[in-house]
Formats: sequence, C-alpha cells, structure tokens
Amino acid sequence: MSRQPPVTSRRDFLRYLSFAGGSLAVGDMGALFKFKDSATPEMVGDILKQRIKGRLVKDHLLVEEFKTDFGRTIHKEPRLIVVPENDEDIRIIFQVAEKYQVPVSLRGAGHTCYGQSLSDGGILLVNNRENPDIAMEGDQVSVHSSTQWFALERKLNEQGLTSPVLTDYLNLTLGGTLSVGGYGLRSFQYGAQVDNISELELLLPDGSRMRCSPQENSDLFRYSLCGLGQLGFISKVKIKPIQYRQFTSVFYVLCTSVKDFIKGVKAILHPDFIREIDHFSSYWLNGSFIIEIGKSFSEENKTEQEALKKKVQSQIAFYKNAVIKDYHLYLHKVRENWVERYGISHHIWEDYIFGIEELEEFLNRAITTTKISHFQNILPALYIVACDTAETGGIPFSPTYGSTSKMVYSVGFYYMVKYGDKKQLQTAEDHHKQYMRNCLDLKGRPYLYGWHGLSEEQKKQFYGADYLKLKALKKQYDPQNILNPGVFVENV
Repeated sequence: MSRQPPVTSRRDFLRYLSFAGGSLAVGDMGALFKFKDSATPEMVGDILKQRIKGRLVKDHLLVEEFKTDFGRTIHKEPRLIVVPENDEDIRIIFQVAEKYQVPVSLRGAGHTCYGQSLSDGGILLVNNRENPDIAMEGDQVSVHSSTQWFALERKLNEQGLTSPVLTDYLNLTLGGTLSVGGYGLRSFQYGAQVDNISELELLLPDGSRMRCSPQENSDLFRYSLCGLGQLGFISKVKIKPIQYRQFTSVFYVLCTSVKDFIKGVKAILHPDFIREIDHFSSYWLNGSFIIEIGKSFSEENKTEQEALKKKVQSQIAFYKNAVIKDYHLYLHKVRENWVERYGISHHIWEDYIFGIEELEEFLNRAITTTKISHFQNILPALYIVACDTAETGGIPFSPTYGSTSKMVYSVGFYYMVKYGDKKQLQTAEDHHKQYMRNCLDLKGRPYLYGWHGLSEEQKKQFYGADYLKLKALKKQYDPQNILNPGVFVENV
C-alpha cells in the first residue's frame, strides 16, 4: 500500500481530498435540497451569471473548502456558490431564489462549528470580500458586513480609534460575528459586539431593504442580531469606536483550583477594582486556571505602569507582568498560530454563559465528570471571558440576554480532534451534550456559533417566547423559508 504524502496545510488537505476521490463526511448530513427538475440549477446559474457583477465559484479546491466549516464535523454540498460584488447582487440572488424556490445559505469566514454556514444543495452566498467597505460618519463608522474585523481594526487604528469589543481572532466578518454575538477582552466593559451596533441595514428575502435600529423596525433589529441569518441579510452597520491605546500592561494570575479561580475573578471584578483594568480573560491549562488582566496606555509611561502594578498587587497576586504593543493584534496572531499547531482537525467548540455562582457549579461538574485532564490531547483549551449585562442591548438571542446577574461569564470548551478519529470525535460530542444538559439545568445559555446540537424542545426551554417570536417573524418576512433553512428555526 502506497504511503500518502504528508498534509501540511489546509490547501494541501483539500488537494488530498480531491486526489483521494472525495471527502470524509462526519456528522449529520441533513436533508439534501432537490431542485424541482434537473434543468433548474443550470438555468438559475445562467441567470445569475448574466445579472450579477459577482462570480460563481467553479474552482474545485474552493468548492471543497465551502463544503464544510471551521468545525469540520458537518459536510454539505452547495449546488451553486456565489460571491456577490455588492448589495444589488444580493438583492438579485434573493429574487431569483424566491422565484425558483431555491434556498440561500449565508457564509462569512465560515467559522461556525455545527454547519451554520453551509448549504445542503442550494445557493451558498459567500459574504467575505477582499476589499473592505468602511466609512467614517461623524463619531461613528459605517461598515459593510462583508468586511473582516482585522481590516476594520487596521483602518480605525490609523485614526487613533478601535472597536469597543474585539474577539481574539480577527479574520472573521462583521456579518458572521453579529449573527451570533461577538465577545472579547473588553466585553466586561462594553458587552458584546452586537451591543455596540446603533443601526443596521437589512436585506429581506423579497429583495427589499429595511433600516433598523432600537427605535426603527426594532423587532427586526433585535432579532436579526444574534439571529443566525434567519430573517434577512445584515448589510451595513454603524458602530461608535473608542480611543485606541497602543500599549497594554498585562498581568498573569495563576489559580490552581476552581475555588481559587472563582475567588480570583471576584477580587478582580470587584466594584472597587474593576475600573483599574480594561482587559479580562482567562483559560485553563494543565489543571490550572490562568487569568489575564490588563490596562492600555497611549504610550509607554513607566510611571503610570508602575502605579498600576502597585494597585494590582494590592488586590491580587500575579506571577508575571508584560507590556505588549497592539495587544489585540498580538492575541490574534497567538490564536492563529495555536490553532495551526493542531493541523487539520475537527473543531468541536462551544461556549456556555452563566452568572458567577452558576459558573462555579458548572466548572465543578465539568471538570469532575469528564476528568478534563485525562483529555488534554483533544481538549487543549477552556477559555473564559466576562460580559457586563448592563451594557447589553436587549438582543433576545444574545447569550447574555435575560440574565439577572450584572456580570456573566462565557466558558468555552474547545476540542481539537485529529481529522477522521471518530472515537475521539464521539467523546468530544458526548462531553458537549453533557455540558448542554448542565447549561440548561443551571439556567445558562449556549453561544450559537458552536457545536450546540439543540433539539426543538431545548430551544423552547432556553428561549421560550423569544423562540416563538423569531418563528413568527420568519414566517412574516421569509414565508417560503428561503433564507438559511434548518440552521435554527424549525417548522416555519
């Protein structure tokens, strides 16, 4: 038997799949959409080629890439892959799709873990353009959803500004993160990325355009953000940036148990101390928790940094302090390199959100029942950020919505399973099923970008009347269930 060449990159992996004659399909394939006759897909493709300025993807390697997402546990095959050039292209795609009853699935960077950005035989609309669409409008920035956060951050930094909330990985589109939430190191101050949107434009499945805000078309505004693309296509959004400070003094705190970790978090986020910092995150590593807190400065001011160090020392013991330039861009690179270390893997990732007391119980259950240290080979990360619920904007499907706690905590279990290892994949999925049961029992909420596997009954239990309201809105604005069918809302 001949030995296959080593797989060293994503593109090598795709070439290998092509060479091998197909893809390994792991997970629920779903029901493949069927065109009403064999001539229709070719006809729809011809119509789009003639009417839009964008392009239909034919390159075999790209087609293979669009058959799965970051999670690589779900595999679906789109019949047509379209990269629109502008919103007029999208309007035309929607109109053609409605006329010929073809489902349209939306995809940004494809960083989902449960097939949320895949198409099962219809049109896959790829909203991830190379040229960012960014414009300053007074004290706000208007950005198209196809823009990546990295490009937006670079543009804002040039003007001494930054987005209030940034995730640790920035090669994601605004449309992608705004469809699920978007949390980061400053969420304990500013909430989620969706909480910082003052206005958005929404393209509805019938091709019409709606301007939405908390005051105008408020239901569409509130249910489109974190709505997994169920009601329409989020086009342009407005965000108010904040001042950018280039240097961050970062302090690293070690906690050797769940009890010590919770104690440390309470000390750091105590009302008498919380104003001293503007960054907070933590992660589990080899049986211990490491908390990272920090404060940013416009320049390297030794006097200010020493004063901060004394304040931190008076509140909590830390084992290391470092000053890092462009901290969010630094974290982006660290995160990118970390994921690449595991090569081509299944990413079974999901985050669960709780108040501090429920978080402690959840961590005790998870670490005890799954013996996390025994699965270090497939669970290299457990990542936690905090979010101030007072800053949240009333977005019903935001994981922080409806909490009675002032501060909530998102804890993510990020499993990395060697591609094709079905036994370890099953272990990771079984763990997440237990985490989800615990999440429901402790009245937490899941973060819907990830491997959630929610049943219809669980959706009703987590979201109650809001789930029914989303279904009603979808029936009103997408009565033929054209947009992202099966991604979240069932039985429209």
